[in-house]
Amino acid sequence: MCRTNISCRLASVRANILYSVQSEFTDLRVIQQMMSEALVTETAASSSKGPAKKATKPVKPGFFSRMALFLRQVIGELKKVVTPTRKELLNMTAVVLVFVVIVMGIVTVLDLGFGKAVLWIFGGNINIEQ
Repeated sequence: MCRTNISCRLASVRANILYSVQSEFTDLRVIQQMMSEALVTETAASSSKGPAKKATKPVKPGFFSRMALFLRQVIGELKKVVTPTRKELLNMTAVVLVFVVIVMGIVTVLDLGFGKAVLWIFGGNINIEQ
């Protein structure tokens, strides 16, 4: 159990950091910033006697650091991809081809049916000769 609000908040930040460390896509600078903010907040709150001041807005990472983080995440996701075996690949290809043939058949039957219905409703005797 937490004794003070500060220790509860610090425990919460530490739990969030541990969760972040366990996930695959963590940026070391974000973790260090979270730790330093938690320690600064705890130290400032314990030493200040007046009302708490507003926290400064966190600095947004630059364009290139965001792009580098994105590329690291993409590479991490690509490492998770499992290439199917030849047997699995042939099986999936056969399933897709069979499904496409079935859908083609359904669309063909519907097209012929709607075509016959339209000719029946509007009359099927069309003479192109003049």
